[in-house]
Amino acid sequence: MEMKAHLTNIEMTEALMEPSRGAAVHLEECAPCRAELALLRATVRHATAEANARPEDFWVQQRRNIRARAAAETSTHPHAGPRWALVFGTCVLAFALFLLHSAPTPPAPQASAVDPDHELLLEVESMVGSDVPQSLEPASVLATEISRGLPAGNSITDSKKGEQE
Repeated sequence: MEMKAHLTNIEMTEALMEPSRGAAVHLEECAPCRAELALLRATVRHATAEANARPEDFWVQQRRNIRARAAAETSTHPHAGPRWALVFGTCVLAFALFLLHSAPTPPAPQASAVDPDHELLLEVESMVGSDVPQSLEPASVLATEISRGLPAGNSITDSKKGEQE
């Protein structure tokens, strides 16, 4: 029968506590594993004998020391909760500022270009559609220019030049 690799630490511990059939077969064939198991058993016997040699007061004091050390470790960080809350809040704030800073800015609205030909067309249509007599047209143009805030008189002289030509 071909032997597999040596026993692992877990298999060796199982063999020490309660040997299984597979471990027993391996131990019969493997001298190094048998030696290691014998060493483990001797160490356990020695530790047990040493523990039994100590008085009961020693073990009571050991329990007290262990409990005191455990209590000291838990009480060393009494403000750990608020500190973590502060750290978390700071991280959330930093993330929010990052998002606000890196957000794309909306494009600025562009001013629409005024087409002078379109403006002239609208003005002509308003004149044609108005019920103003032809003789009062220059006065109506002057009134519309004044209401728009344009300098008065420019279009009247232009319209007179246009009529003469």
